[in-house]
Amino acid sequence: MSAAVRVALLLLVFGALLALSPAPAQAATVTVPMGGSIYGPFWFCDSAHSGVVCTTTVSLGDTVTWQNTTFVYHTVTECDGNCGVPNPPSPLWDSGMIAPSASFSRQFNSLGTFNYQCNVHPTEMKGQIVVVAAGPTATFTPSPTPTPTPTPPPAVGGVSLDPSGGAPSGGSWPAIGFVAGPVAGALGLLSALWVSRRRLLR
Repeated sequence: MSAAVRVALLLLVFGALLALSPAPAQAATVTVPMGGSIYGPFWFCDSAHSGVVCTTTVSLGDTVTWQNTTFVYHTVTECDGNCGVPNPPSPLWDSGMIAPSASFSRQFNSLGTFNYQCNVHPTEMKGQIVVVAAGPTATFTPSPTPTPTPTPPPAVGGVSLDPSGGAPSGGSWPAIGFVAGPVAGALGLLSALWVSRRRLLR
């Protein structure tokens, strides 16, 4: 086999391996709106989050863009451990004043939970970014339900009865307990009457 053919085969195999290898996950951009009327209340995410924390979960490497949809200025300022004060010291990031219709973006390249707020409205506008590792969604497969084992009916007089109402599990009714007993009793009574009659006739 010539060297040219070997090189061609190697390139073919290498290309096939590249085609079969999974593509890396694409980083996404997540938009978090900032809203409210000119007189308030103000919020991150939506109006239901005014005064409470707006939590956004993203994958590692994703970018979060905060979009100002109000007619006033806001900030997006990290405040982990110092939320609720207008100017937390040494934030991980601070957007500065974001003008109406403007935006601010930040890429998250570290796993963890990051709290932030608007320094202009710290009691109304609170947020949290949760960064998780990118990967397939976990699935849950339920365990099969075990088939219950039927409980045998209690034994009556040492004989296990058939729950369907038929003969006992032995296959037939016992002659002594259910047939011979009553017949023998009747025969014994007739025999006693016969003996008494013979004595009276003597």
